Amino acid sequence: MIRNYLIVTLRNLLKNKIYSIINIAGLSIGITCSILILRWVNDELSYDKFHPKYDRLYQLWVNSEYDHTVNTWRSVPEPAYEALKSAHAYIKNTTLVDWGGDHLLAAGDNRIYKRGHYVGEEFLTMFEFPLVHGNAADVLNDASSIVISEETVYGNIFPAFCPDHRHDPDVQGGICQPGQFLEG
Repeated sequence: MIRNYLIVTLRNLLKNKIYSIINIAGLSIGITCSILILRWVNDELSYDKFHPKYDRLYQLWVNSEYDHTVNTWRSVPEPAYEALKSAHAYIKNTTLVDWGGDHLLAAGDNRIYKRGHYVGEEFLTMFEFPLVHGNAADVLNDASSIVISEETVYGNIFPAFCPDHRHDPDVQGGICQPGQFLEG
């Protein structure tokens, strides 16, 4: 029975070649687009879900009208940071994060540039990156302290690294890479 269906199908495909090519190509493109859209939606829904408090983390964006167009960006004035903390009782923590940029890290003659961010004291309280070195409650208390990733240092040399700036920050902590968190 299935053999007869296949024979009839092949005969129709060969009889109407152009029509068959158009149908098969349309079906292939439609299935491919559907799969890509589903993968994109899945990626958007799973973004940053490795954080324990992901359902309580929000990012503040600003809409501003300039030149008769509405512009939207993540850059929020610093006074909004304190205003949010004091204005609403349901907001427990807020933190500032800069745009990020390349920073020079030096240890003796070794110098590397790594992308990094300046963050507020409550950053590790909100995001809970597991530390392999240091205490999350204390590592960002000093403005000259830095926390670097385990990937950056390749071993137990946390105290040896410091950025080449006016102040010599102490490396107060090291975090695991996201997705490689320590168990227990």
